[in-house]
Amino acid sequence: MPVSLATVNRLNLEWESVAESRFPSGRFADRTAAEVLRLIPGQPDEVLLDLVRQTQAGCRLAARVVVQTLLGKLVTMAVADRRLSIDELLAAVWVRMADYPVDRRPRSIVANLVLDARKDVLAEQRGLRSVPLPESRDQSATAHAVIEAATSLGLIDTTSRAILATVYDEGLPSVDAARRHGTTSTAVRWRCSRDVRRLASHAHEIWSLIA
Repeated sequence: MPVSLATVNRLNLEWESVAESRFPSGRFADRTAAEVLRLIPGQPDEVLLDLVRQTQAGCRLAARVVVQTLLGKLVTMAVADRRLSIDELLAAVWVRMADYPVDRRPRSIVANLVLDARKDVLAEQRGLRSVPLPESRDQSATAHAVIEAATSLGLIDTTSRAILATVYDEGLPSVDAARRHGTTSTAVRWRCSRDVRRLASHAHEIWSLIA
């Protein structure tokens, strides 16, 4: 599918508005987003690892610097492979950043994020991630019970718990869920798809807590 120039233009315009925003704390305290971006070519893994850690701690400015770093590669990938949408690749990157294993994969972070995003988009298109929530054999396992059991087992984090509850327990559409949780509907769909597949693969453990 053609690359959405509207998305690319929007992100570049957005970058112009946030480039001079300063990091409030951490390693890059008082540096602007643009200054941190310029550090990446000289020490990519070291800087990106810290940015991903800050992203996972809730710093959206750190996440935005990572996205700006990857944008050119994602556009090139989408141009080269018409199966890939820049919007879907971006959403997949946001989800991957939230759970990136910084201790286990501290090297080749750009390649890892980009290739993992590509893999996720193609898997979604094949339907490999469209797995329903486990259904109770005695109807006692509500979506709430499943989500709480998954949380206690460490299968999902607090962000996923909140989003899954909004979508599956409350029944809100992805657009409304995105508005509530400060993200996009595409990212909500990606997170739900990924986490539901994880829950389904651990159905036996979940049942043991619900039964």
